[in-house]
Amino acid sequence: MEAMSDGEPRYDDKAVARILLRATELQEHQGDSLSLAQVHEIAQELGIPRALVAQAVAEVAPAPRAGPEARWLGGRDALLFEAEVPGHVDDAAFEEVLDTVRRTLGNPGSVETVGAARIWSTNRDTTRRVHLTLTEVRAKDGRLTTRIRLDERMPGDARQTVGGSLVGAFFLSSLGLAAVSSLVGKALVGFLVGPILGGGLLAGYLVGRGLWKARSRGRELALGEALDQILRRLDDGAPRSLEPGDDPLALPSGL
Repeated sequence: MEAMSDGEPRYDDKAVARILLRATELQEHQGDSLSLAQVHEIAQELGIPRALVAQAVAEVAPAPRAGPEARWLGGRDALLFEAEVPGHVDDAAFEEVLDTVRRTLGNPGSVETVGAARIWSTNRDTTRRVHLTLTEVRAKDGRLTTRIRLDERMPGDARQTVGGSLVGAFFLSSLGLAAVSSLVGKALVGFLVGPILGGGLLAGYLVGRGLWKARSRGRELALGEALDQILRRLDDGAPRSLEPGDDPLALPSGL
């Protein structure tokens, strides 16, 4: 600890690091937890940009994803990403958010308001069903946060991918069976129906499963990138207004 200035003790970087580490250990022993908005507020006081906090959260405690991986499909058929930002996202900031998600996902979409929620959804002319929802939540202490939710439901696409591969495999197996029949004769073809059709369907299923695994993973990465872009856009200066009673220091610098 360094000498006092104006009656207050001052600490060097090493001392601050030890104090924060010890405080974290005590917090763990108490069993308390912090919301994502509170983590952002603490980071703001320490001068850590919101985008870096979002990246750290994604690496250490990823946002939950709706639905477990459907094993028989090879990948997820539903995705969900969530984040929270302090304060009220006003209309100007919401337009910035919409511009980001539209460019990232390549779809103009449409907006509707349901109660306190503002919802953007992809257009019906695409097979993708992506929804971006912003909902304001007032904590018990009066602090206002905005919850950002980005989700996609895709059971139809998953079944269509695997099912289409199975249909294609059945068609090709049938052609192969007909060709074999002309070579070995009808007497022996009965013994080959099961192995040829069964092997073809199994191969088709494995191919379809692999295709959907890659496709669902690509969509998962795209949604995660979209949410990261939204948080960066808000952090880079999209205007966000305060509600009565909100603490201005809870907002990122420059907003």
